[in-house]
Amino acid sequence: MRPGLFAALLATAAAVGAGIGAALALAHGRSAHTLAAAPALHAQATWPAGAKRAPDFRLRDQAGRLRTLSADRGRVVLLTFLDSHCTQECPIQGKLLAGVQRRLAAGTRAELLVVTVDPWADTGRSARAFAAESRWSAGWHWLLGTPAQLRPIWAEYAVAVRRTPSDVNHTAVLYLIDPTGFERAAYLVPFSPTDVATDVRRLAAP
Repeated sequence: MRPGLFAALLATAAAVGAGIGAALALAHGRSAHTLAAAPALHAQATWPAGAKRAPDFRLRDQAGRLRTLSADRGRVVLLTFLDSHCTQECPIQGKLLAGVQRRLAAGTRAELLVVTVDPWADTGRSARAFAAESRWSAGWHWLLGTPAQLRPIWAEYAVAVRRTPSDVNHTAVLYLIDPTGFERAAYLVPFSPTDVATDVRRLAAP
């Protein structure tokens, strides 16, 4: 899995290390001016409170339980897109997410949601194995579905997915969704666990 598929614009921006915020903004129909006015979270793109509602979805998790994004109202949601069979970038992101969890107090109202980018091979068992290898704590759900169910969700979150004979290439991005259900930040991978945890605590504060 390679993080250079966030459309051609984002791939170019990431490669040269410039224009990332503008690329993310364009991918979500937002201008760079809107991003500049957003709160000072530690991400490549941020949105003000109430500016961009996170699209809802309905999928089953690794235990077969039905999950919706809207069910997590009142909690900060870390939303990302992974392949449990990946042996390259996804395990790196998995360990970064574990670092975020370790930096959050036990009572922090935060949930980690992972939407699969490999519906052809991901299962509840492979998701649990990935989480164990990454050393995630409680409070995570790996959401599974068919390609037909997942493609609209990938599109709504500007995640490009391309299946090849040997791999699944996809956009590597982490979204932060506030307790009222609005997108507030988007981080490219690799991100700083300390920065993400700081932002989670800020949004989770009463």
